[in-house]
Amino acid sequence: MRFETGAHRKGIGYMCLSIFLWVVMENIFRTMSRYSYLEVVWIRYGTHLLFMLVIFAPRNKAEMLQTYRPALQIVRGLMMIGMPVLAAIGSRTVRSGDALLIMQFSPIVVALLSFFVLHEPVRRSRWMVTLAAFIGALVLIRLDRMAPSSGIFLLLG
Repeated sequence: MRFETGAHRKGIGYMCLSIFLWVVMENIFRTMSRYSYLEVVWIRYGTHLLFMLVIFAPRNKAEMLQTYRPALQIVRGLMMIGMPVLAAIGSRTVRSGDALLIMQFSPIVVALLSFFVLHEPVRRSRWMVTLAAFIGALVLIRLDRMAPSSGIFLLLG
C-alpha cells in the first residue's frame, strides 16, 4: 500500500494535533476538580459540539443529523456520556500514573473485541506489538508502585 507524500504528512500532522489536543483536554479536565462530574462532562462535550459545528456544519449540514440506526446511536451516545463520567470519578481517586496504565489496557480490549465480537482476524504481529506496548507501559509506570483503589475499576468503564 503506497500513500501520497502530501496525504501521508497531512495524516501525521493530524495525529500529532489530536494527541496534543488530547493532552490539553486531559490537563484542563484535571484542573476542574472543584466542579461536579456532570458539569465537567457537560463542558467537555459542549466544547466538542461547538468545535464540530464550527468546523463541519458549514459543509455537511444534512449528513450530520441523519442516522440510519437510531437505537445504536442512542446506545453510543449513552456510552459516550458514561465513559467520561466514570473517568472523572476514577481519576479523582487514582494517581495519574495508575490511570495512564489502565488506559494502556484499551488496545488489548480492542483486539479481543475485534476477534470475538466482530470475528476479524488479528494477526500474531498485532498481538505481539499490543502486548509489547503494554509491557513497556508497565515498565515505565512501574506496576509495583501502583496503589490499590476502587477508582481503577471506574477507569475501566
